[in-house]
Parts: sequence; C-alpha cells; structure tokens
Amino acid sequence: MASEPRGRIEEITDGIWTLVSNPLEDRTTLCNGGIVTGRAGVVVIESLASDEGALWMAQQAMRLTGRVPTHVIVTHPPW
Repeated sequence: MASEPRGRIEEITDGIWTLVSNPLEDRTTLCNGGIVTGRAGVVVIESLASDEGALWMAQQAMRLTGRVPTHVIVTHPPW
C-alpha cells in the first residue's frame, strides 16, 4: 500500500491496515501502528514519533479511506 524509509503500510483486511515501522532507518515513526476505518470514523493508531510522522499517517489514512481521521490512539507518548 505504501513503503518508505520510515516504514510500510500493509492491508490486513478490508478497512484495516498496519504500519510496520522502521525506526533504525528513519526515526519519524518509532513503533508499529495502524489505520482502522468504520462507518462512523477513521482511527489512526500510534506510530507518531514526530509531527511529520503524525502528518504522514493522517495522509495515508486519507489516501486509503478517502476520509480524514476522526480519532487517534497513542500508546507510546513522547513525554
């Protein structure tokens, strides 16, 4: 679906994608994450090590789902 030095996005099933992060090559994303779409919204899960990483994931969600993310789940806060 998408592959860059920061990681690759792979489709798991309809409406669900995973981000396999590559933090050894690019520190924009530091952990794995995902995108889940449903009838009521789009959730981006983690992988946001920077503003650039968050923007990239939001752009990927919009590209894959045609909708702006409505929710974000952060499992590894940067503080």
